[in-house]
Amino acid sequence: MLEIRIDGKDLQTRQQAHEFLADQDGFPEGYGKNLDAMYDVLTSLPEVKVTVCDPESIVENLGEYGKKLLLVIKHACDRNPGIVLEIEERKAEETDVSQAIVVEESDQCVE
Repeated sequence: MLEIRIDGKDLQTRQQAHEFLADQDGFPEGYGKNLDAMYDVLTSLPEVKVTVCDPESIVENLGEYGKKLLLVIKHACDRNPGIVLEIEERKAEETDVSQAIVVEESDQCVE
């Protein structure tokens, strides 16, 4: 199973986020480096574990685009039963930001 670990602290810009994804196993050389392309790749992978660490930082660093990026990951999870999604929140003492992404438990997506 492929594993993709996205750490919100490391994503400071849109370009940096997509450059990071482009370097991940499963992302093709011609990856379009946008949210539509990210969705297409995630929904086409047979099995992948996606771990999103510190989603609050993704929203803090990327603003509305960060919220959209997280929603695209959730929508891809809803569409592709081969995705196992894990969310690792920042420790409570490190943030007062509410949870940036809510993932309901299902057979396909696991929080």
